[in-house]
Amino acid sequence: MAKQESIFILKGTIGGVTFYKSTDGYLAKEKTSLGGERFKSDPRFARSLENWEEFKRSALVGKVFKDAIKPFIKNASDSRVTGRITQLMSRILKEDFVSIRGQRHPANGINSIASKHLLKGFNFNKNAILSSVLKKTFFIDPTSDAINITSLNPTSDIEFPPGASHLKISAGILVIDLATKIFDFQQTNLINIEKTDPPLTGNLTPAIPPNGLGVKMYLLKLEFYQEVNGLLYSFENGGFNAMEIVEVS
Repeated sequence: MAKQESIFILKGTIGGVTFYKSTDGYLAKEKTSLGGERFKSDPRFARSLENWEEFKRSALVGKVFKDAIKPFIKNASDSRVTGRITQLMSRILKEDFVSIRGQRHPANGINSIASKHLLKGFNFNKNAILSSVLKKTFFIDPTSDAINITSLNPTSDIEFPPGASHLKISAGILVIDLATKIFDFQQTNLINIEKTDPPLTGNLTPAIPPNGLGVKMYLLKLEFYQEVNGLLYSFENGGFNAMEIVEVS
């Protein structure tokens, strides 16, 4: 794969070379003559076919996962989060020790201790890692699904980006069954904080606890705002907002 460096931007195929645009810029790659039927039937491509089938499965499950929390991550994710979620599901798929290669599924691997470690700490915005923004320990009550934050000092416990005057903290709890693709996602209340506020204590609790079978994930989100003439405005690209899977059970 080559990168286009020219005053002329090319798209399409010329002389066996395909020119296209990606998130990494304008690229060029050699066109292959390998057809779909040959790829599926030729024994030489058996391993590649197995990998492709498992990649598709990981991507599909990743899409279900992302769609389940789509309203929540809208302004707290980076441009490559979809690919990173697919990669995460591919790693979880490798924890499936009951299926043969090519037929492994994230649903069979997600309950392992290793998979839960992979999920916990996943940040949806690589430009704003939660631990670099929130410098305060919080506690999760599994009985009420509440996230409790005590004695939070905005001045020392939160890394406000330049120009930000306010912060909103919220949480979401997701129960998802990757096999059936059935999920239940519930959001909590908001904690509104001004940069100059004294230390405070708050609880983030869903009005209705999530229901269903599967893995339970707790997501914590921080959104920054700027006050102008008494009104709060969100930062346009959400680049400073942080969101992380903080617990998995």
